[in-house]
Amino acid sequence: MGVKMNLEGKILSILSMATVLYLLPVCNVVNHKELSVDPPFEDVDVVFRDYEINSSKENFIEVANGTSIEIPKDAFVDASNVPIVGDVAINYREFHDAAQILASGITMTYDSGGVRVNLQSAGMFEIRGFKDGKPVFIAKDKNIKVNMASFVEGDGYNFYKLDENKSNWQFQGIVAAKINEKKKSRLERVAPIPGVPVKPEVFNEEQFQFDFAINYKLYPELREFHGIVWQYAGNGYGKNPRNNKWIFNQNWSNILLTRTDQGSTYQIKLTNSKSQFTTIVKPAFKGKNLKKALAIFEKNMVNYENAIAARVQEENRVQQEADLIRSFQVSNFGIYNWDRQLKQENVITLAANFKFDNSVDPDVSNVTVFLITGEGRSVVKYPNYAWQNFAFSPMVENKLIAVLPGNYIAYFTAEDFKAMDIARLKRRRDRTYTFHLKTSEKALVSMDELSTLIQSI
Repeated sequence: MGVKMNLEGKILSILSMATVLYLLPVCNVVNHKELSVDPPFEDVDVVFRDYEINSSKENFIEVANGTSIEIPKDAFVDASNVPIVGDVAINYREFHDAAQILASGITMTYDSGGVRVNLQSAGMFEIRGFKDGKPVFIAKDKNIKVNMASFVEGDGYNFYKLDENKSNWQFQGIVAAKINEKKKSRLERVAPIPGVPVKPEVFNEEQFQFDFAINYKLYPELREFHGIVWQYAGNGYGKNPRNNKWIFNQNWSNILLTRTDQGSTYQIKLTNSKSQFTTIVKPAFKGKNLKKALAIFEKNMVNYENAIAARVQEENRVQQEADLIRSFQVSNFGIYNWDRQLKQENVITLAANFKFDNSVDPDVSNVTVFLITGEGRSVVKYPNYAWQNFAFSPMVENKLIAVLPGNYIAYFTAEDFKAMDIARLKRRRDRTYTFHLKTSEKALVSMDELSTLIQSI
C-alpha cells in the first residue's frame, strides 16, 4: 500500500511539472465550480440564426460562411419520444474568434485524466431544435451532419460535445478537415469581367479611312452602333497607311481585327499568301450617327459599371466563405467544438492584481479577467478567486480583457505584455504582478464593438 502511494505521488509530481512547462494551467479552486455557459455581458452575445424546416422531408441548410447542415426526414421526437410532424425551428450559431468565444461565456477548459487544460478552438457551434417553442430531440436512429466552416488550417483538432451539467467537454472523435469544394466551384462560376464599352470618337477628316465590313458575332461590343467609320489611330510613321502605298496594290485575302488593351482602339492585320500589314484603327462617327453612338455608349457604361459592381459583390461574398470544412454526425442538440489542448512553452505563473484607470475601482470580487492567447483562438477565464494563479507564456501574443459592471471593458494590450520586464519578474521570489488596465470610455453595446476592440489592442 505504501509503495503504491509513493508511486502515485511521483507520477502526479511529474505530470504537474509537465503541465507547468507545456500547458497553460487551469486553477482548480475548492468550492468554485465553473458554469458551462456563463455569458459575461448584458445583452451582448452571438445571436442564433433561425431556420424553419419541414421535419417530414430531408432538409439542407446553408450558412453564408460555407457551413451546411444536413437533416434527414423524420429526425425529431419530443420529450416523450413521440415523432415530430410538421415544422421545426432550428437555432444555430457559431464561434470562430476571441470576441465570439468570450461573449458566449462557454467554458474553454477540459478535464483530461484529472488534469484540467485550456482549449484552442478551430471553430465551435451550438445547435438547438424547437417545436411550438418547446425543445425537440434527435431520434435515436437519426443523426444530423454539421459541415462547419473552419478558418483554421491543420488536422490536430478533436471534436467535443459540451456536457452542460458537468461543465466539461466529452470527446466525440477525430475527422480531418476537407477543402471547401463549393467555394472553389462558386468562385469559378462568378461572372467574368465584361468588356469595357467602346467610347465613340469624332471622325477626323485628316486621318486615313478604312472601308470594310464587320462580323458582329466576333465583335458584339460594336453591334449596336451604326455608321461606323474606321480610321487610322496610330502615331508612328511606319504604321500609317498613307506612308505605305504598296498595301493598296495587294489583294488581301484576310482581315483580322483585335481589340487592344486601350479599349477604344483595335489592331487590324491584313494578310495574303505573300505579305501582311498591321496597324491601329478606331471606330469613329459623324453627325447624327455620333449622337446616337454617344447615347448608346452612356447606357452601356451604366450597365458595365453595374455588372462590375455585381461581380465584385458576388466575389467578395464567396470569398467570405471558409476554405475548409470540418464535418461530424451529431446525435444530440447542444454545443460542439473542434479543439486541441493549448500547449505553450515557458509559461509563467504568478499572483496577479488588476488595477483599473477609472476614478473608482469596481468591486473586484465580481470582476472576471480573460486572457486571449493561442493565436487569438483561446480564451482563458480568470474570475477573481483565480487571480493568484494567473499564467501566461511571454513567447506568444497575449491580451487581457476585463469585464466590468455595466458592460464596461478594461484592457491590457499585446504591447503592454511585451513591455513587461519578464527577466525581473522571474527573479522575484514572491512572483506577484499588478496589471494596470485601461478602461473603455463607454459601455459595450454590440459584438462588432467587442471584435473591433480586441483586434485593436
